[in-house]
Amino acid sequence: MRHTIWAACLGLLAACASSGAVQQGSLPYELGGELYPFGDAVEIQSVASDSGDYSVGATLTVRGTYRLESRAGACLYLGVTNNTGRPHEVPKPEVDRSRADVKAGRGEFVLVAPIRSEGYPHVTFYDHETGQPFGGVYFGRDRWLQREVPTHYARSASPQTGTGQDS
Repeated sequence: MRHTIWAACLGLLAACASSGAVQQGSLPYELGGELYPFGDAVEIQSVASDSGDYSVGATLTVRGTYRLESRAGACLYLGVTNNTGRPHEVPKPEVDRSRADVKAGRGEFVLVAPIRSEGYPHVTFYDHETGQPFGGVYFGRDRWLQREVPTHYARSASPQTGTGQDS
């Protein structure tokens, strides 16, 4: 019996290791500004951090579901706005787990991204053709939470354009 339980635990550990999951603890969060002018949606189910908080140098893991109705596909991106005014390093595509190509319909996601500067965490849809955001949600706590949708974000996802581009 003990050997069976031990083997099951080892199997579970191996599965977690092969998925690329980072060992992290659950992190409290609130939802902030969100915008979905085209019927799309992102639902965050959990946020975790390898440091146990929102801090520069920590790595966030966000799990959730999405609904994409307005396009055949999009890029779903986990990022943290850069509020310092200083540039930060762009992740290398071969190790970048902060974005996922998603198809129309419903699905699940797991996105992982480092916090490179003070800012506001968000999960955002980006149009493949224009590179413009067209919907998403901010999340976090205290000074790490953008409570309102920024003006430039709302303009680029304006329902008047229907494409996610500025007129």
